[in-house]
Amino acid sequence: MAADYKVQQVYLDRGRVRFERGGRNAVPPDRRARALIVEPSTATERPVRPEADSEVDVRVVLSWRHSGTVVLDSASRLSIPDLPAAPGLYRLSLPATMPDASRRRIYIGETSSLSRRLAGNYRHPGPTQRTSLRINALLHGHLSQGGAVHLATALTATVYRAGRPQPLDLTVKACRLLAENAALVAVHACEDWETINLP
Repeated sequence: MAADYKVQQVYLDRGRVRFERGGRNAVPPDRRARALIVEPSTATERPVRPEADSEVDVRVVLSWRHSGTVVLDSASRLSIPDLPAAPGLYRLSLPATMPDASRRRIYIGETSSLSRRLAGNYRHPGPTQRTSLRINALLHGHLSQGGAVHLATALTATVYRAGRPQPLDLTVKACRLLAENAALVAVHACEDWETINLP
């Protein structure tokens, strides 16, 4: 503060803080373009582009891996394939049960623990878990009518920032949401699929 720096932005996921000149005291124009980037263990000073001039250029690539089918057990409860307790994305595909029904339904979600979300929440939803109750009822009703439910998962993804690829950290919720929405947009553009997530 004594050097006319103020906090411009905090990046919790990267452990970085950006300080920018222009605190309470007047700063000459030639100094306002300078910013201080503080890394977890080092501090370097370098000019940065103003946020207003920045472009968002992001592309997400992920591959679905077939992880089994969801069925009803002898007690008429959902039986979910074994999944790891790892963060990732999941896709539940519900093919049409009627011969004349052309559109298939699909649900895509993200979670910090695949096993807890699907084998836990969706199989035994709590009274206040509205989404889990809705998905449980949807799957149960579809299977009771003789339909099939196919499960696919994605444990990794790649993000292209300004054309440069790097792994997408799926331990961070914002990254999982980015991948989830990218997958939803891709499916929503297909006329023969109905995304349950979107109206």
